[in-house]
Amino acid sequence: KIADAMMSDNDVLQEECTIFLYRVLKDVSDPPIQWIIDLEVVPQLVEFLEPEEKPSFELYAASALGLIALEGTDAHTQAVVDAGAVPKLVSLLTNAKRINAAGNSAKALGRIAMQSTSFRDVVLQAGAMTPLFRLTTMRSDSKALKTTLTALKRLCSGQPRPNFTGVEPCLEPLTQHLFTDEEELLSYACQVFSYLSCVSIEQAKAVIGANVFPRLLELASHSSQKVQESALKTIKFLMLKEKSQIQVFIDNNAIPSLVLGMSSYVDAVQEDACHVMCLLMRGTRQQVNTFITQGCVRALCNVLNLRNPGLVFVLTGLAHVRRLRLNLF
Repeated sequence: KIADAMMSDNDVLQEECTIFLYRVLKDVSDPPIQWIIDLEVVPQLVEFLEPEEKPSFELYAASALGLIALEGTDAHTQAVVDAGAVPKLVSLLTNAKRINAAGNSAKALGRIAMQSTSFRDVVLQAGAMTPLFRLTTMRSDSKALKTTLTALKRLCSGQPRPNFTGVEPCLEPLTQHLFTDEEELLSYACQVFSYLSCVSIEQAKAVIGANVFPRLLELASHSSQKVQESALKTIKFLMLKEKSQIQVFIDNNAIPSLVLGMSSYVDAVQEDACHVMCLLMRGTRQQVNTFITQGCVRALCNVLNLRNPGLVFVLTGLAHVRRLRLNLF
């Protein structure tokens, strides 16, 4: 009966059945996804993503398709992809008049992408990145922004990393979220930048060109552990790809916050801070001498007393200093 109603010409029945399927997927602890697949209604849910005159259809259909990917197996996600959902979900992202549907679409695309790198690549190849970046400027409420940034994180993550091209124009909308007061949004934005920064030298240069590095240095001493960790990781990836940023540390007086991070009780923060300090020691003789006068070598030596994964970076950093034959203290 559900399948017949979904494929009928009765709008009321179609809407009721779409909402029913969404509720089942959302509220049932072990949703009967295979049963829904067997009803052969997934293609009809995909069709409901299109008509603008039926906004509720779009909202519930997009959510239902995303839940099938989230709660189901790879085979279930494949059924959603094979029904042509991804291009239509991407098209929903671009219409400012259907902002709520765009939010549900972003969530669904993120859920499809998180299932595997092959599904992630399907979403990327459908052109989801640019409209997702733009969507971050169209959504003002915190919950909606988290949804969009989460989708971006899922598209940027996974191994092997996706190779982004032409993403430079999209970075400006994301940069503004590095100045929000909300810790979770700050952390999400930093994580997206970290994924974008670790792909290639060209991509790292694009991120640096968005002038985010000074702000990341400020966030490296943020009171939130999540923000601090995400910022340090992004700084690390950028410096691994682009040595020129060493001088930015000096110009922005960022060494004290880095030294503080090296003494953090959080292993991940301490390890990344040690790694960044090691990378700084690759600088010129004059730059390294500046770091020494600001207590960097003493901070590296202090870490030698701790059992931490960052120890290897400490030793490497000290070896860089010794090669320059500088006075360590």
